[in-house]
Amino acid sequence: MVNLPVPTVEQAAIVIVAFQAGAACPVYYYQERMRGFGRAMVNQLPYRSPPGVDEEQAMQDAVENPDE
Repeated sequence: MVNLPVPTVEQAAIVIVAFQAGAACPVYYYQERMRGFGRAMVNQLPYRSPPGVDEEQAMQDAVENPDE
């Protein structure tokens, strides 16, 4: 049997306050922050064109046909 530690009153209060602060935050604000984080992570990835395709031509094709 595993004995889990019992949280103190202070720890429980911190969890409750953090939950209420998160619940009070507007959803659209959270979504924009996550999108910004995602963009920042994707921008860190180096771009490599497909084999046999010039890098400039591949970028131009990606801009013209984003679905492909």
